[in-house]
Amino acid sequence: TDDPDLGLPKKFGNSTLFTDTIPVAEYQGRPLADHMSVKNGRPPGALLLPRPPLDAPTVAEAIAVISCWYEDNTEWGDRIGWIYGSVT
Repeated sequence: TDDPDLGLPKKFGNSTLFTDTIPVAEYQGRPLADHMSVKNGRPPGALLLPRPPLDAPTVAEAIAVISCWYEDNTEWGDRIGWIYGSVT
């Protein structure tokens, strides 16, 4: 099939919480739509909305995702990943 989501585990690992944040991060990375030349930007103040605190399972998943073993056998680990023990 041509479902783009089928390749997500190979690219980003098996954490659905992590892959569910991809569209959120994409939206947050958009430029502000504060000028008519900006297409598909986000409205000013969109990132200032209050967010609920993270629950324990979400924090545990975040810890798992940032660990080096999570990247093994994924494109995320091979192509992007982190440089451990350094500041980049």
